[in-house]
Amino acid sequence: MFWNAYQASVARGDWDPGFRSILGTLAGAAGGYVASVREMAELAPGVARSELVAEVGEQRRAVRGLMAEFLLIEASAIDGGGVRADGLDADIAALCDVPAVQ
Repeated sequence: MFWNAYQASVARGDWDPGFRSILGTLAGAAGGYVASVREMAELAPGVARSELVAEVGEQRRAVRGLMAEFLLIEASAIDGGGVRADGLDADIAALCDVPAVQ
């Protein structure tokens, strides 16, 4: 994920070494989001999910906000974006190179 965002920033001529720490934050947040979605998918049917669903929604929005800061998505798309069949945000999954579910 770090490498994908770094390359996009360099390609735009927008890289500054000071971005390293916030890009690390984006990488950690995106990885946490993916892990949370996978955790939620592993829950047994009937298990209360409301808290986890809310947490995952907040994580998704935070990651999309960081992606917008790096111009990886439009700022107007922070609250949008598609969700794949496996429950992952399509843009975050692409950034993290998470393969599509077959």
